[in-house]
Amino acid sequence: MRDFRILRGRTLEEKTGIRSWALDALRGFAILTMILSGRISWGNLPGWMYHAQIPPPAHKFDPTLPGITWVDLVFPFFLFAMGAAFPLALSKKIKDGKVSTDLIIQIFKRGVLLSFFAIAIQHLRPHVMSKSPDAATYLIALLGFGLLFLIFWRFPSSISKNTGLILRSAGWVGIAVLLLVTYPDGSGFKMSRFDIIIAVLANVSVAGSLIWLFTRENILVRLGIMAIILAIRLSHNSDAGFIKDLASLQPSGWVVNVNFLKYLFVVIPGTIAGDIIVKMMRTDTSVISGTFSEYKTKALWLMLFMAGFILLSLVTLYNRWVW
Repeated sequence: MRDFRILRGRTLEEKTGIRSWALDALRGFAILTMILSGRISWGNLPGWMYHAQIPPPAHKFDPTLPGITWVDLVFPFFLFAMGAAFPLALSKKIKDGKVSTDLIIQIFKRGVLLSFFAIAIQHLRPHVMSKSPDAATYLIALLGFGLLFLIFWRFPSSISKNTGLILRSAGWVGIAVLLLVTYPDGSGFKMSRFDIIIAVLANVSVAGSLIWLFTRENILVRLGIMAIILAIRLSHNSDAGFIKDLASLQPSGWVVNVNFLKYLFVVIPGTIAGDIIVKMMRTDTSVISGTFSEYKTKALWLMLFMAGFILLSLVTLYNRWVW
């Protein structure tokens, strides 16, 4: 069996020409399938084309329905890819093995921006602004998208710093004005009105990044954190106890919600995969090619087994074929 020869002294920055195509493919597949699952027409397709708990024809949420469908997997795929990206992105920013305060601030800043995006995008959805959206409603939504683009766009070097500041400020002011509209229920802007998917990403982005940063040298500690989260998850619905008391302190309807941390069960294993990818990216390319040539048949069978296992799980769980 070949040993991976790590290129000592080589930093990840020196290997930026190499991308993890597998991670890119998984992330792209997750995004495409999320878009597809959100665009499927309702009421005229088999039940396995929708979330298992929102079956046709009524498509009303029923948590008592068991099973999963392919639609229930696309978001976990994205979360796993997100976790795998943490080691790749954050390794480049760790200098001399030390985590800087600036890096911690960047992580929280990303979380705040994602939380803002979750709130803003939900307020600007046409069907949220009006029960019967018309042309004006859709134009406002498009204007809001353009303003968000100004806020989040990384301006190219051809745009001066002052011009970029003016454009970004215009985006913030414009969004603030748009969020003053009155909604069908008579309310205005509400912090509790947010996109649940983006809100989850905001929470696990901060928590997952910090967990990886401070456990990057010890996978067992990372797994221990998963065990603690599992224990809390299993006990938080109990009739009494300090876990229930602590859970009651969490205000309902907040975009920052500790309940969302259950998704770390997908993100943390993703960080372990990301560690493996980083190690591969720091390895001599010739060693990788030789190792793959030696084990490509086994890798192919492993790939087929994993794909078959996912398909088998989907079919059997959806149909309740439990042995």
